[in-house]
Amino acid sequence: MKIFFEKHTDDLILFFIFTGIVSLYSEFLTTPKTISGICLYLLLFYKHIILKRPFLKETNKKLLIFVGLFFLSLFVSAIFSEMPLYSLHWIKKSYWVSLPLGFAIISVGERALKVAFAGFVTIFVGNVFHFYFKAVRECHTFNPFSPHFVPDRNFTIYLGILLPFAVGSVLVFRNIFFKLFLLFNILLSFLLLFPIGSRGGYVVAFLIILLWIIFSLGILWERGHKKSVTLIIIVLLLISTGLGIKFRNHPKVKAAIQRGISPNGRDVIIKDRFFVIFKEHPILGLGYGRLLYFNFLEKHHVPKRLGHYDPQEKRFVYYSDEGLFLQTIIRQGVVGLLVFIPLFFYSLKLSFLYTRKEKDFLKKCYFFSIFIVLFAHYLIRGLVETLSLTYFFPLVLSLALSEVKRRE
Repeated sequence: MKIFFEKHTDDLILFFIFTGIVSLYSEFLTTPKTISGICLYLLLFYKHIILKRPFLKETNKKLLIFVGLFFLSLFVSAIFSEMPLYSLHWIKKSYWVSLPLGFAIISVGERALKVAFAGFVTIFVGNVFHFYFKAVRECHTFNPFSPHFVPDRNFTIYLGILLPFAVGSVLVFRNIFFKLFLLFNILLSFLLLFPIGSRGGYVVAFLIILLWIIFSLGILWERGHKKSVTLIIIVLLLISTGLGIKFRNHPKVKAAIQRGISPNGRDVIIKDRFFVIFKEHPILGLGYGRLLYFNFLEKHHVPKRLGHYDPQEKRFVYYSDEGLFLQTIIRQGVVGLLVFIPLFFYSLKLSFLYTRKEKDFLKKCYFFSIFIVLFAHYLIRGLVETLSLTYFFPLVLSLALSEVKRRE
């Protein structure tokens, strides 16, 4: 048994990387997430402490330092908050699975990228079917074109992260039946997206498709397939136009169009709350956790607008919808923001450079998918919406893998 574990440690880590990604990026697989997290901690401890096998020497140290500084800022802000144990609990709850996932990818090396890619594609399909049947149960109709069919808004959060990998997989995998299956799921994901009425979701989906079109057309053009380029553009325009016409009268779509560039109350949230919080906690922020946010606003008699009274909690629950970067200041203060900004833009730069330099097509598509997620989902949508960084770190940590071969 000992010999088996010593020989197949990396294979076991790869298995739990796959199950960890599939469970982390879903709302319906909680038990596998717990099991995957525990097993990854045990396997990493066994490999690097018991067997004393080193991590890859050529990892990107600069990126790892940025990640370490971010979490140091997160812990310091929690320790100096009004509820240290509560804040530390929420940090553990948010990152205890995502961190070993990222470090497991670094531990195994580039083999893990293929497994991670497969995991992202698998959970994309799983989420599409989960949210479709969830909407069917709640809306009592199978028809996605029905005005009564309104999927859960959380679908757009997962879609913004997973759709780039799904589109990339259509290019990567050669089996025609698998390609058709993925295209069917991508189409179904758009049928779920439109009725939600999320303008942020629309923008991110548009940017994802646009960036993949530019990527694909660039490759086809370089290889001399100019007629194919023209045909693809025409087909995509026809499909997008058809979907737009089909959904133009859906109540949620009409409402989203009527709102235009309206901030949807976020300007009120920022005006009422942000400057009050920043004045009191400019350096280290409030700390991590929703109760710290609610308690501060109540203590300082901030107007109870844009929220609702929760009978279970027996209190007014404030909607927290500041943009990602403002939310970082609220939680971790200026110190946290000054760490997060270089971490974010350095990761964005790395994902773009790796895409250009990588010769292996699967890895090229994997890094380009990360670039799209960082740019479209976290940067563009994150300017105006609070987004969870739980899903951010497995992507970023996988960029820390050695790029010696690509530089050569």
